[in-house]
Amino acid sequence: MTYRAIKFGVKGDEAWEKIVYALSTIPPTEIEHFEFLTNSKKMKEVEIAMVTHPALEGTYGDQDLSVYAGLDFQAKNGAEFDPDAFEDQRSSGERFARSGLNFGAMVAKGQSEEILNMEKVRGGTAEYILNFASPCTKKTKTDGNNDPTEGCRDSYGRVFWY
Repeated sequence: MTYRAIKFGVKGDEAWEKIVYALSTIPPTEIEHFEFLTNSKKMKEVEIAMVTHPALEGTYGDQDLSVYAGLDFQAKNGAEFDPDAFEDQRSSGERFARSGLNFGAMVAKGQSEEILNMEKVRGGTAEYILNFASPCTKKTKTDGNNDPTEGCRDSYGRVFWY
């Protein structure tokens, strides 16, 4: 499913390279707040943006976050982001990875305007983000790869808590 989502959602020969680059340049961040971008009470109409800032002081586990200072991962992470193409990619890929893409839209919408041209990007849809973050409640046997998350899809949630 991941392959199909990328094949149909991100056009061009460099799709995988862009995805790997974006994943390898995720900066250590702290969440400042969430913005709810509508007054509607219908979860399908509520857009969310997650506003963050780089976390470059202190530690995370045994990792000293100050080693990331000066690397400007936040700008590098958004370098390949194309707000004009994002909505097309999102609508194409949502049939394969709706909740994950909406989580990504929530993160992208919360990025700084100086870094990305975010007024063109819709935030993530609350209904799908809640599905993405909901705990998996289906008790299933593991698949052939000993993956206990095999049943974590559809209305059963996405996060498997150990």
